[in-house]
Amino acid sequence: MNITALFREKSFSLIKDLLICIPLLVVFAIIAFFNLGDTSLPKTSFDFTGNEPIFIDFGEIVRLKGAVFLNAGSPNTGFRIYS
Repeated sequence: MNITALFREKSFSLIKDLLICIPLLVVFAIIAFFNLGDTSLPKTSFDFTGNEPIFIDFGEIVRLKGAVFLNAGSPNTGFRIYS
């Protein structure tokens, strides 16, 4: 078998593989990314009326990896975290 015939055979195999993989990729992407994530803000809130502290008691010692604070529409809000 010469080099040209081998190249054509491998090129055809690559095109055939791509024609199989690309539609599968598109179908999987549509299924995987449909309605991914939440599109609304949290429904519960706490209204602060002054400088009153908030304490969260988990009942035992808990190591947190992180915390998220949502400050929606109130630019003058500050907070401190004590451990």
